[in-house]
Amino acid sequence: MKKFLLGILITGLFSACEVNEEPQEQSQMVLYIIDYSSNEFEGGTILNFEKIDINYSEIDVDIDEDAPENGMDGAVSIIYEPTGDKIFEGGLNDEGTTNIRYPSLISSDQYYVVDDVVPTPSVQDIGDSYSNNFNPIWGSVNQLGLSQIFIDNSAMVGRYLYKPNSLNSDNWKWIILLLDQ
Repeated sequence: MKKFLLGILITGLFSACEVNEEPQEQSQMVLYIIDYSSNEFEGGTILNFEKIDINYSEIDVDIDEDAPENGMDGAVSIIYEPTGDKIFEGGLNDEGTTNIRYPSLISSDQYYVVDDVVPTPSVQDIGDSYSNNFNPIWGSVNQLGLSQIFIDNSAMVGRYLYKPNSLNSDNWKWIILLLDQ
């Protein structure tokens, strides 16, 4: 009986070791938060997604907005359409208070700065058409090593204006996206 149980145990161990799952390729996206009024870089993060075998000419996202109602806060979400992954979620409220719920951000002082300035790329407006010149906005992240890596890899660049309250621009934020397919 002991030999039988030992045989089952050994067979189970070997069959568990034979699982050969190849790692899935991933796409990466950088998300930067930049203050609307001062164009000051406040933080960012890198998001990973399942790689999709379709090449897009622009960042394929959907904006999902739930307006504040009856004293309850609303929210705006940016969803990466090819995978359904959430990229960003921020609160909407009558006071206009910034409340970034997703993703967790790395503070601006934690980013590696390079000597060379990364040239201003062409940008896709997300959610609206913005008349704001992109150069000063990009100027807050144009010396980050991460920006250089993504632009050197032909990343697509998009911008979205997060408005916690449409009447008070004091807390508006630019959401800058760099997608490396």
